Amino acid sequence: GGGGGGGIVHRHTNNNNNNKSSGGGGSGGPPRSAYRQMLTSHQTWAMMLLWFSASLVYYGISLAASVLSHGIPLVASASLSALCEVPAALFSSYVLEHRSLGRRRSTWMLYALGGVCCVSLPLFPSAAAPVAAILGKFFITTAFDGIYVYATEVFSTEVRGAALGLCSSCARVGAIVAPQALAGLSTARVMQLFGG
Repeated sequence: GGGGGGGIVHRHTNNNNNNKSSGGGGSGGPPRSAYRQMLTSHQTWAMMLLWFSASLVYYGISLAASVLSHGIPLVASASLSALCEVPAALFSSYVLEHRSLGRRRSTWMLYALGGVCCVSLPLFPSAAAPVAAILGKFFITTAFDGIYVYATEVFSTEVRGAALGLCSSCARVGAIVAPQALAGLSTARVMQLFGG
């Protein structure tokens, strides 16, 4: 009887070793194949681009308050830029839960509206430029709030933490690029970049 018990333990040990060597869940983590699938999925790259562009436009418009404050004091322009985030958060929760829109449709609609506001900003009179900029930031902030929820639903549980970390890193790259774009391009070119 003792020899049979030893054989069972040995077989379990071999199975655990095989799982570990093949990248399985011997240590409780997700298999390597799950990470490979995540990195090669078009959804992952699309989500990374969404986070990068949202961060680029969000911080770009926030930092461009001095450039966009035509006809109104800088303090007023910066205050409006900050205050628009409150209704943006509320609007994001409403849009995400709207049954007729859904996550994907609401996301591309918000990005499209924010892009139109940014691209068309040079066409507005100087007095209306801050309004267009605030509207652009409102829509992109709403989208930015929404993709936090959207991303958690796109990725599976086993790779969700790594995927969100990857998307967040892309957003930080967008935040780094934003001031460089403002320093090297004209206002019209910057807004075309943000809208594109």
